Parts: sequence; C-alpha cells; structure tokens
Amino acid sequence: MDNTLLLDLIKKYQDTEGHIFYQFHNSDYYLQNVVTFITTGVKLGTHIILIENDRNFIRINKMLKRELSQEEFTKVHFINNFDFYFKNKCFEPQRVFAHYEQNILPYLENNVPVWTWGLVEWSDDHEIIKQIEEYEKKVDRFVNDNGLISVCAYDGNRTPHTLNEMLIRCHSVMLTDDTIAFPTKVTE
Repeated sequence: MDNTLLLDLIKKYQDTEGHIFYQFHNSDYYLQNVVTFITTGVKLGTHIILIENDRNFIRINKMLKRELSQEEFTKVHFINNFDFYFKNKCFEPQRVFAHYEQNILPYLENNVPVWTWGLVEWSDDHEIIKQIEEYEKKVDRFVNDNGLISVCAYDGNRTPHTLNEMLIRCHSVMLTDDTIAFPTKVTE
C-alpha cells in the first residue's frame, strides 16, 4: 500500500471521526500502515491505543524505535489482542465493548486526544460473525459520538465473505492494501 493513501485518510479524519475497516492481505503492508498510523498520530499529539498480537508487537516496536523519541513512545499504549477480545475465552460483545470504552474514557475525560488500532483475530466459529457485528456497531456509535479515529483491522486471507460484507456496512471507510472506499453504512 502506498502510505500516502493512509496519510490522506488520516488528514481527512484528523478533526472528525473515522471508523475504518482495514482488510489487509499483505502483512508487510499491514505493519507499515500500523507504524504510519501510530507515528502520524503521535506527531500530532495523539495517544494511540494499539490492540495487537504478540508476534506483531515485536516488529512494530522495532520499527517505532526508529521513528519515535522515548518521550513520543510513551504515547503508544499496547494491549494484547487475545487478552482484549477473548479474556473470558469467548468473544462477548458487551464485555469487549466495555473494555474498549474503559481504555478510552480516561483520555476523553481529560481532553487528551486518542486514536485506536485493533487487529481482530477470531476462531473458526461462524457464530462469532453476529457477535462481531454487535461489537462493531457499538464501536461505530462510540467513535462517531466522541469524534475518534479507530481502525479495525482484519486479515483478508482469513475473513469469510459474510463477515467482510457486514464489516463494510459497519464502517465509514474501507481500506485495503491498495484502495480506499467509502461504503454506505447501515445505522440503527
């Protein structure tokens, strides 16, 4: 992906909300985009909550250390995605959203800008699609109500077609490794 696409997208949503569905197929592009998102946000004075898996944390940390000062690095807050989404060994939308909100509210209450990036990984359970939809709709309302930028990343190589269609409907922007689209969201 050309990082200028992501930078243009961030610039567009910098002063407003943006709930972004990022479906990636190339892990190197994905990691470059995570780092671009983080460094851009931090340079703008924003705190970043990064919900990511352990194997990517290592590579992201290495890349960020070349881009950020120690002081800037303190604005990046890492949360293991398995612990975040599956703390009770299942994906419970209410609990996961409460956890999401709990991590963001302290920043909002203190007027500190915050963006989120979450890599969502799940088991092969097809029932989880309804649960993810419920969670994504809650996040969408929260993001819109609070003027946040939030990226929900999914590996396109593992995303079933029905989940992909639902995710497109629940986000204001769809980003892939090489395109940006502005789908029509379904609101309730």
